[in-house]
Amino acid sequence: MKKINPDIFDVFSQDGETSQSSTKENTVEISPYLAMGFVLRSIPVYNKISSQYSIRYPEKWRDVQDSIKKSHFISYYSYLLSIDLSEASHVSQCVKYGLEPIVNVLSCLLSIFEEWEYYEYCQVIKQYLDFFKMLNNRDEKYIK
Repeated sequence: MKKINPDIFDVFSQDGETSQSSTKENTVEISPYLAMGFVLRSIPVYNKISSQYSIRYPEKWRDVQDSIKKSHFISYYSYLLSIDLSEASHVSQCVKYGLEPIVNVLSCLLSIFEEWEYYEYCQVIKQYLDFFKMLNNRDEKYIK
């Protein structure tokens, strides 16, 4: 049986948790539509990674799971920052995915960052969450 390369999980540690700043310097240059798509896929992608590695390398995965989870969601957080809520074009591109999925994922991300007590991140995620909730509530009123 082949030995596992001990550096196999290094692929996930690009930025790690070295920066917990919510400034615009950490934003990714990408279209708002793609950025929101990445944010929406962040949880399913992590779940898939986690399930595959926990099956293939259970002991090694347990050792690195928390750090990889943090690294993963912090990198996806930068995509969220690239969406400017004051720009109508950014918002209109994001809502193409539907408001309910956006609100659901942002709620999950908020819970994840609250668990880690990364309150600077939580503050920003909460602003996005409140904005999309407000849009969702407004749309529900007009549909009735």
